[in-house]
Amino acid sequence: MTSLPPCGPIAYCGSSMFPSLVDGDRLTYRRQRVYCPGDIIAYEDPRTRERHIIHRIVRVDPQGYITAGDNNNGPDSYIVTQAHIVGRIVKRTRGSCPSVIWGGKVGLLCHGYFRHGRPTLRRVYRSVEPMYDALARRVSPLFSSLFVLQPVLVTSRPTAPSRPRALLFVGRWCVGWWSQDHWHVRPEFRLLVDTTGLPSFERMVQEVGGPS
Repeated sequence: MTSLPPCGPIAYCGSSMFPSLVDGDRLTYRRQRVYCPGDIIAYEDPRTRERHIIHRIVRVDPQGYITAGDNNNGPDSYIVTQAHIVGRIVKRTRGSCPSVIWGGKVGLLCHGYFRHGRPTLRRVYRSVEPMYDALARRVSPLFSSLFVLQPVLVTSRPTAPSRPRALLFVGRWCVGWWSQDHWHVRPEFRLLVDTTGLPSFERMVQEVGGPS
């Protein structure tokens, strides 16, 4: 198994920790003697020890740590021991924007929201989607000037390394993505984000000279 560079940076790839981590995030980690529920950790896969996984600790039991992805339906089926852990993720750099990764109680609150709060919001949104979208078209241009929107091309997914994806950020928050010829904005940000005037995916690829 390829060893990780001391303290990082390491590139995150996958969807199991979305939206806390997204493809292309560059991560810095720190080795510790003690890890707490809520911490995001990098560790060797206990089943094969042939790859590294980055998930969040959700519980500690006598045998070790129980982990889960923020975007997964439940905890992992294995137990992570101290010997498997490479370190705690302490910083994420997304595009040109570095940000601190909080663990502990704050991390658990984030995990709870991503696992339960966001699905509840999605169900509510689907029930009022036509009215919500009509309201968003009216008010998002008023609020969007308060935020700096940053479209970013991401190319780190190994299954399609030559086909980048376009994500939309406000600071460290991933608020949308490009799909089916237009920008999609996550429901919780739709009232605040106006995508009018943003470059298309094709234009972004042309500007960086990459493959389309």
